[in-house]
Amino acid sequence: MSNRAGIPSFDDDEDLPPIPSKHVISRAKAAGEVLGFVSDRGKSVKSPATRAKNFTTNFHIRVREEDRERFSELAYRRRVAKGDLFTMLLDAAEQLERLDQDRQNNRG
Repeated sequence: MSNRAGIPSFDDDEDLPPIPSKHVISRAKAAGEVLGFVSDRGKSVKSPATRAKNFTTNFHIRVREEDRERFSELAYRRRVAKGDLFTMLLDAAEQLERLDQDRQNNRG
């Protein structure tokens, strides 16, 4: 009966080579390193830094398909995140409101 994990039903295959001991494995690795072989497993890599969360909420609105495409294209052309573009558009709208109020105040 085979004791190998991952080979559950090969009871008749007793001609498998024995599993090497930890001592044999370490000696083989050391001999391989002398010859220039590198382990398949890479050295542990630090996980990438977590990206700062600038946008912490979702905002869902219904728009026409053309407007959504225009918005996406504008974000792409300006090379900004859609959340940043949304902020820019709100800033521009508020600036237009202030200009309109100034014009109305100058007339009256």
